[in-house]
Amino acid sequence: MDTTTISVTHRCSADVMRYANLLYQNRYQPVFPSDERLAKPKGRVTVLGKKDFAAWVAARTEKPTVLTWNNAADTFGCHRMNMGESKGLTLGDVAIFATGEMKKWIQDESVKLKDATKAKLYVALTRASGDLCLVIDGHDSENRSQYVFNAMDNDRSHSSRHALCYKERAGNAEMMREKCPAFYRR
Repeated sequence: MDTTTISVTHRCSADVMRYANLLYQNRYQPVFPSDERLAKPKGRVTVLGKKDFAAWVAARTEKPTVLTWNNAADTFGCHRMNMGESKGLTLGDVAIFATGEMKKWIQDESVKLKDATKAKLYVALTRASGDLCLVIDGHDSENRSQYVFNAMDNDRSHSSRHALCYKERAGNAEMMREKCPAFYRR
């Protein structure tokens, strides 16, 4: 297996991938953004309630694509797509309207998701080449996911994001050499 090729994305930012990698941590090797992708500034992760979503959309130069579990959600005039239909696509700014099970995970990453839900959420999270917004009914910013609150610091500079990503890659490579020495013979 070519673990180098599948561990790099040209689509998503470091912040988006750091968040998406939480879904399968300790199960699969993390995916990191390519050097080219690290050079692009967009890619913040935000959690909002539906009442604040319209303001987030208004701040965009282009309307985001809203990914939903089904067709029932009101997307506030934005293009809507089913999470499963989005597989393989590269989208700009993306908003995900979380289901009940997803909402629980977003608020507490230790919550176990069903495999199908986890797979659809991972696909949805990793469609964004721009910013990612997780929309939760009745969400209160005081109650948001600790990971998003602590790690997705909007003041972090590009160079520190770049350095952090390289440090994560290096640490992961060392871990993979220990776990799979046959793949890393020099």
